[in-house]
Amino acid sequence: MARSWMTSQLNTSQTAIIQTERLPSELPELTSFADGLEREFPIIYAALELPYSNGQTEGQVNSLKLIKRQMYGRANFDLLRLRVLLRP
Repeated sequence: MARSWMTSQLNTSQTAIIQTERLPSELPELTSFADGLEREFPIIYAALELPYSNGQTEGQVNSLKLIKRQMYGRANFDLLRLRVLLRP
């Protein structure tokens, strides 16, 4: 669902890939990686070019995890809840 939304935000000129001849590789891992990049190109392009970010959410989750690690084994859920709600 998110993938189709991201790729629908791009126009066709933005998703055009410069076609190059791929050199054969004897490393199956490298071939698999290149295939994945080709398959996911519109999504990678959208992540780099569109102005949307989940940085704020990631920061909030990181902060909550830090508090949980500090509180591990010290108190019950009520004190943890207060620390989360009253944090600066």
